[in-house]
Amino acid sequence: MTDKAKRSRTHFNGSHHPVVDFWRREVGGISPRSFSDRFSASENMVLRLEIYRKLAKHKGCVNTVSFNAQGDILVSGSDDRRVLLWDWELGNVKLSFHSGHSNNVFQAKFMPFSDDRTIVTCAADGMVRRASVLESGKVETVTQAPTELFTCQAVNPRRRHLEAAQLNAIAMDPRNSNLLAVGGMDEYARLYDIRRLDGDGSSRAADHFAPPHLIGDLHVGITGLAFSEQSELLVSYNNEFIYLFTHDMGLGSSPMPSSPEDDSKSSVPMAYKGHKNVETVKGVNFCGPRSEYVVSGSDCGRIFIWKKRSGELIRVMEADRYVVNCIEPHPHIPVLASSGIENDIKVWTSKAAERATLPDNIEMQRKRKPRGWMYRVSSPRELLAQLFFLQNRSRFSEDREEGEASSSSTGRELLDLILNFNDDDDEHVNCIPDKSRGKIEDVKEEEDDVAYSIQIMSATSLARCSPIYYSCDACKCVSSSQNHQTSENRNLVTNRRFSKPVRLILHNRSKKPNDPSLTRALREFADSGLMEDALHLFDEMNKSDVFLWNVMIKGFTACGLHHEALRFYSRMVSTGIKADSFTFPFVIKSAAGVSSLSQGKTVHAAVIKLGFDSDVYVCNSLVSFYMKLGWAWDAEKVFDEMRERDIVSWNSIVSGFLAVGDGLRSLVMLKEMMKCGFEPDRFSIMSALGACSHVDCLNMGKEIHCYAIRSGIEDVMVLTSVLDMYSRYSEVSYAERVFNGMTNKNIVAWNVMIGCYARNGRGVDAFLCFQKMLLQPDVITLINLLPACEEILEGRTVHGYATRRGFLPHVVLETALIDMYGEGGKVKSAEIVFDRMGEKNLVSWNSMIAAYVENGENYSALKLFRELWDLDSSSLVPDSTTFASILPAYAESLSLSEGRQLHAYVVKARYSSNTIVLNSLVHMYAMCGDLEDARKCFDQVVFKDVVSWNSIIMAYAVHGFGRISVCLFSEMITTSGVSPNKSTFASLLAACSISGLIDEGWEHFDSMKREYGIDPGIEHYVYMVDLIGRTGNLSSAKRFIEEMPVVPTARVWGSLLKASRNHNDITVAEFAAEQVLRIEHDNTGCYVLLLNMYSEAGRWEDVNRIKLLMKSQGVSKTTSCSTVVTRGRTHVFTNGDRSQVETNRIYEVLDIVSRMVEEEEDSYAHCVSKMRPETLLKKRGNSPRRHSVRLATCLGLISTETGRVVMVRNNTRICRRCHEFLEKASKVTRREIVVGDSKIFHHFSNGCCSCGNYW
Repeated sequence: MTDKAKRSRTHFNGSHHPVVDFWRREVGGISPRSFSDRFSASENMVLRLEIYRKLAKHKGCVNTVSFNAQGDILVSGSDDRRVLLWDWELGNVKLSFHSGHSNNVFQAKFMPFSDDRTIVTCAADGMVRRASVLESGKVETVTQAPTELFTCQAVNPRRRHLEAAQLNAIAMDPRNSNLLAVGGMDEYARLYDIRRLDGDGSSRAADHFAPPHLIGDLHVGITGLAFSEQSELLVSYNNEFIYLFTHDMGLGSSPMPSSPEDDSKSSVPMAYKGHKNVETVKGVNFCGPRSEYVVSGSDCGRIFIWKKRSGELIRVMEADRYVVNCIEPHPHIPVLASSGIENDIKVWTSKAAERATLPDNIEMQRKRKPRGWMYRVSSPRELLAQLFFLQNRSRFSEDREEGEASSSSTGRELLDLILNFNDDDDEHVNCIPDKSRGKIEDVKEEEDDVAYSIQIMSATSLARCSPIYYSCDACKCVSSSQNHQTSENRNLVTNRRFSKPVRLILHNRSKKPNDPSLTRALREFADSGLMEDALHLFDEMNKSDVFLWNVMIKGFTACGLHHEALRFYSRMVSTGIKADSFTFPFVIKSAAGVSSLSQGKTVHAAVIKLGFDSDVYVCNSLVSFYMKLGWAWDAEKVFDEMRERDIVSWNSIVSGFLAVGDGLRSLVMLKEMMKCGFEPDRFSIMSALGACSHVDCLNMGKEIHCYAIRSGIEDVMVLTSVLDMYSRYSEVSYAERVFNGMTNKNIVAWNVMIGCYARNGRGVDAFLCFQKMLLQPDVITLINLLPACEEILEGRTVHGYATRRGFLPHVVLETALIDMYGEGGKVKSAEIVFDRMGEKNLVSWNSMIAAYVENGENYSALKLFRELWDLDSSSLVPDSTTFASILPAYAESLSLSEGRQLHAYVVKARYSSNTIVLNSLVHMYAMCGDLEDARKCFDQVVFKDVVSWNSIIMAYAVHGFGRISVCLFSEMITTSGVSPNKSTFASLLAACSISGLIDEGWEHFDSMKREYGIDPGIEHYVYMVDLIGRTGNLSSAKRFIEEMPVVPTARVWGSLLKASRNHNDITVAEFAAEQVLRIEHDNTGCYVLLLNMYSEAGRWEDVNRIKLLMKSQGVSKTTSCSTVVTRGRTHVFTNGDRSQVETNRIYEVLDIVSRMVEEEEDSYAHCVSKMRPETLLKKRGNSPRRHSVRLATCLGLISTETGRVVMVRNNTRICRRCHEFLEKASKVTRREIVVGDSKIFHHFSNGCCSCGNYW
């Protein structure tokens, strides 16, 4: 076979690779059945399995491995009592934490539907623990109290003396979760239906399974169980083979001993022959689609794979020097994970160039071990492996005394070897193979160290089978004892007991007061996370040495027991022991771990007092502490006062400023770092790239990218940071070049690229990138993909995919779904997602509030905000984003007084300098009619962004002060250095349109593309049509619409309709109305405007036609109402309203003002000839003199102080007669009157209006 052919077979991206087939099945390219047939029909994958990667981080034998539902994360548990979460494709540890168990971890699995944030573990200490991964990355472990379901009774009469059958294995039927199979120290596999359990816990099994020839055999027991996808039961026996049972092979609920005749008649299960597991408990499993293969570990260090249907052994793989404990298949692709006595996990994939063949010695039994379990003890590590091996076989009674009394002879023999390992005993050496004797002789040259190592390792192993009793207050959170004793009254305890490892160490210690072996033992316990044993040993040692205290504090900190570390430090200080430079870094880290500023400052004071403020390591810890808690000024002060700095110091300050959101300061510190002669490393570069993403420094980001290339710092993490930086600057082409040049793409890189496409409006490319992923998508993938959903159907598809894959519930993903539905106008769907969330954070509340506001449901937004406000939760306090989201709702609901109250709270909460909040306040005040306060808020913005300028330009525009808006735009361009965007020109053209600035409008419209490269959008054409319509040249406006490069919308034609109304051109109005109704058949404003034009023209047939058309379309005229706020109360008026308390005074004032402005009594006298009599009567009953805006204005005049502005809001377009009345009223009353209608604000002052009589 040529090298080229070999490479083509092993290439991961081959067109017929099973991973590619899996991807094609997921996107619909292959049917599930065809995929399954293709997968199972090929033995190549099994015969080409070889080790892809070894995952080695555990310090003990690995007892369990398990994939998550997506298959991208592997969880493992070990005799070192730690649980590790692996990114198995890259070989990186994503998370490592202490399980909280005091003994070997035997099982560790992800809890379904927990988004890989909940892990359930069980261990040899008899406890079940649930570990929850929090948003902050911390892990909380909680002991789960077990509930007794049933007790397995012995079936064989010769075993009836036993109270219960001891169990080794349990399995759940994947098709019926109510069926549990259990097996243990006899020949029967029992099947229980938990729905039929008796209340006393002594339920009988629903069925029993056993090979006929093993029934009655007292020397066999079950070592492993597994269910296939077809509910077949796989059972392995010690010193026997593996058997496959189907439902029809059951022996019933009360099996009886069989005779030879019965054996010949009964169904014989399929046997999988090969290696026999003689003594150890090994797991069995199925692998492949439809469970086509049977796989098993062994105590000879091999993995065996059989065909399930034929029982043919097709593969034997060397997987461990001693024992294979666990084999776990990947849920989706042809990958296996195995673990054993060796301290690593082996990941197997089908990448071998040649097909494997069966070895010649398949029938070989387990490796022979002279003198029982003690073999190959050529090093402490190998002895420790055998200790772990013994632990898996040891069974201790719940009673500690019985447990010690029932220790096996093997255990006593092993303990004897451990205690005398450093003696010159030829017997021990003779039990070792010849090839290992040289190693033992070399080890004997350092006799004391060997003895110490073996003692510690044996103690570490034996600690996993001993209940622990504590005597120290600092271990309350990890203690299982209810009888704590303090060190002060320790001498009063006469029957004090130590854990087995501590007794072992103390038994062999010397009589010296400061025995170095005890110090080494304490250090070993602490480094291994065995803080319970370390506490026992510490209490028996001389505590005058600060090194011992440092070891304990470091151990607590490493295990995440920060409160205990701080309490231990306090105990150390109270004892009179002075801390040194090695103490403080761990104490400061623990203070940061509990987010306690007061404790951290107390430690800082001690650092200064003891003179360690010049120690670089201590100061680095202080910088990280203050930055983590957000006190950047204190961190910088510590940094500036450092006499000596290293690369860690600079990285801490650079990343710290980034963490508190000050990207500019982070980049400044990076430059200072380089000036001081320090070369940035990968951590410096990643922090600097993140800082460039926070500030407008794209060129700086490119420089850092070039520096990384020149320095050869181009690993996957740095390149992913570069990718993210270009993505945030919308430099998609640069991001694509970086992404395509990455040889090793992890899931983070794929997620960043998908997010880059989604954020920059390239939804199709985002979905194509998603389909090209060969890795399993995670939650972040879907979160980044949701913004790419241009249609709501695409978003629902992603939502359904997340539900099917078990990604929900997940607070971040659910929040992203709320955003998606809110932007798509599906508020009810967003509500459903929000209401069903089990855990809501502040971002979720903010997203739901924003969804309401974006869709005009302001009162729902205000109601939800008040619910958030009333919550009694320290973690759900409204922040700047909350205020920025809710303030527009106050603007639209015209709640100026409540808006002012919220502004006061913003100032009190110290958000008054936040640019986003101030921008929202500018908008709120402007929309509520208070232009003066809007300008004050704008002037308070220190760092004005483009949104700030857009808000104030639009504020002056809607109030009719277009020239001020134009001046503000010029100021923005010339002095601020902020570049305009599309929204800027929309606000500017709106100002020109409202104020009639025709020449300025055309000038700025032409400059959009010419000077700023911005293509006009539909909103810009709307304002330009309105601007042309002001001139009365309606034909030019119509021609401008027809020549637009974009398709006109109803808003564009509506602008032409409004212009024709103002110029009484009914022909153009009819044409424009036809276009509007063709696009939006239920446009109320179009019907009403056309109806009024026909009525004034006396075209009563057209009036009746429009009315019938409105009725058929279900369209009704909006009832005009006006609102005014006086003395903190909101008053709402309708036309001719007489429901107010001060109605008589209001009408009296209205009559007085009307006479003062010399308004005609009958405003319709000029058009009597055009109106029908009944219409004239109706119009007189609804005379402009009784319009709601006049009534509200009169109430404002009599209820406010002289000289105060009268502010009124109207929900419809103000009529011309009322407009003229308010102009004159402002002059005769010498009051400024501000009226906001459905379009703009009218400022009436001294007989003039800001709109220039065109609106």
